[in-house]
Amino acid sequence: MDSGLLIGLVVAGILLIFAAMKKGSSDMKKPNKLKSFTTNAALDKSMKTIIQFAQNNKYKVDDFNESDAIIVLSDSASLTSYGNIYPIYLSRQSDDTIMIEVGIKSKSTQLIGLDAPHSRCFNGIKTAIYAIVTDISSDKVISTNTDSVNYLFCSNCGKPYFQIDNNKFCDSCGNKF
Repeated sequence: MDSGLLIGLVVAGILLIFAAMKKGSSDMKKPNKLKSFTTNAALDKSMKTIIQFAQNNKYKVDDFNESDAIIVLSDSASLTSYGNIYPIYLSRQSDDTIMIEVGIKSKSTQLIGLDAPHSRCFNGIKTAIYAIVTDISSDKVISTNTDSVNYLFCSNCGKPYFQIDNNKFCDSCGNKF
């Protein structure tokens, strides 16, 4: 085996080990990459929904600072990434809404490839928050019409799915309607 290849594999393995051990903290500097949205949901309900979203998906809650309204999520390393840290900042706005900012920071040196995981986490959180805000009736399914596609959201787990026939059930949590 070529010694250069062996050295490269050893360095990649060491970086992977350090990345796996790295945890996010609410004290970390706010990252430059942020995506944000506002919601009418209450601050405590928004925080609980974000934590539930993380627990139901592939994210771990690394840190939770209730007084500063900061939640730090992370994901595991994969074949294409050393893993990422997602600090989430919630703040009250002057118009009685909550601003939710979702950031991303790689667990190791990574210059490219942060857009897809950042969008995946951001869109998941935004969908989960949207589901609690629009769940104003006793119905189990919330629907909205966007671009002629009927999106359905489970009120139990907040994940979107498509209704194909009259049998309605959530693939994610098994909730039947």
